Amino acid sequence: MFTGPVRLTVEFGDIVEYAGTDHAVFAGRETGEYVIDGTATPLSIRTTRYFLYESGKWTQFHHHGSIDDPVALEAYQHAVGK
Repeated sequence: MFTGPVRLTVEFGDIVEYAGTDHAVFAGRETGEYVIDGTATPLSIRTTRYFLYESGKWTQFHHHGSIDDPVALEAYQHAVGK
């Protein structure tokens, strides 16, 4: 995804936060587009990001995203070569 021909741009929004002293979970939507061969295709992904606070710093421990629309998911998987 990071080195292939697809260029991905997303913005994380509609965020809900669940936090404790040593962890935080952010759930929301990534919206944007991916571009391949000059053609832009819109993208909408439900996503969660889980962060841990350890040794004096925050680190992202887990990230999950789901594309709800099966046709959009298939097109994206085809674009990125999955």
